[in-house]
Amino acid sequence: MARSPLPISNPCATSVTLAGSVRKLVPRELVAQGVLVTNWGNSIAATVAECALMLILMALRRASYWAIAMHREGAWKDKSTMTQSLRGRRVGLHGFGAISQALVPMLKPFTDQIQTCSPHVPDDILAAHGVKRVNSLEELFSTSEVLVELAAATPENYHAVKEAHLRLIPEGGVFVNVGRGCVTDEAALVRVAREGKIQIALDVFEQEPLPPDSHFRTLPNITLLPIWAARRGIEGAIAVRWR
Repeated sequence: MARSPLPISNPCATSVTLAGSVRKLVPRELVAQGVLVTNWGNSIAATVAECALMLILMALRRASYWAIAMHREGAWKDKSTMTQSLRGRRVGLHGFGAISQALVPMLKPFTDQIQTCSPHVPDDILAAHGVKRVNSLEELFSTSEVLVELAAATPENYHAVKEAHLRLIPEGGVFVNVGRGCVTDEAALVRVAREGKIQIALDVFEQEPLPPDSHFRTLPNITLLPIWAARRGIEGAIAVRWR
C-alpha cells in the first residue's frame, strides 16, 4: 500500500479507499476537488479487539515466554512458575472508541470490572457498555491489573503514557498496546520492563517495522506481534479511478 500522499496533479474522479487513517495520505486539497475518501472505519474494530484479548491472555499466562523456552531451552515449570487468570481482574482501557467498545463484550465473560479514561466520550455510551469512568491516567493505571492502550494518535496524546504511569500498574499486572505506538514513551516502557514486575504485549510501535536491535526483542516479559491485530486474511487496498 502506498504511504506517500496522493499527488494533487492527478485529480481523482470517484473514490479512494484506504486502510487505516487517511489524514496523512490524502491532502485536503484533493478532498476540496471532489475526491470521495473512505477507509475501513469501524469494520476492523472487532478484529483488533479479538487480538487484544489474545494478548491479554498470553501475557497473563506468559505464553510467549513458555513457547520459546520449551522449544529452545527444554524448559519446564517449577515451584516458582507464575501464571494468572483473567477472571475477576480489573481491566482499564485508555480510550473508548470503536475497538474498546468491541472489546468490552469479549471481556465480560471474564470480568465485569472494566473502566476507562476517555474524557470526550459521553456518559451514556459508557453506561450502555457497563463501563466505569475514571478521571485521570493516574487513577486508571493504579487501579487496573490489566491496562489496554487504545487512545488515538493525536498531538495531545503523544507520549501521554509516561514512566510514572507505567510504574503505577500493580506488580504482576499487564500492559497491552494495540492502539498506537506513539502514545507510550517507549524508552520508559523498556526501563520498566527490565525490572520484570509487569508483563507487556505490543502490536504497535513508534518505529515500524520494529528494528532488529530493538530492546523490546531482548526481554522475556514482552510479547511482540508485527502490527498483526487488524489483519484478517486480506490486505487493505488503495483503489483509484482516474479521469
